[in-house]
Amino acid sequence: MSVPSCVQVVTLSTLLGRTRAVVLCVIADHPACTTTQLAQRAGISPASASEHATTLRGAGLTALTRERKPPSTH
Repeated sequence: MSVPSCVQVVTLSTLLGRTRAVVLCVIADHPACTTTQLAQRAGISPASASEHATTLRGAGLTALTRERKPPSTH
């Protein structure tokens, strides 16, 4: 898995868990990525990426846009 450049991964992982912190940092580094791109960049399955993105969105930490055919997370 390629770790995102977000320097807060270690700090955020204490609060969110490592995988969710990585997902949040990938979204911060690539704000308009699709769920498939998010999964690839975070090194997790698309289903897991979708679940984590939904949880982060529910907490108000990310938003979903549908500017292109597939929805993108930012």
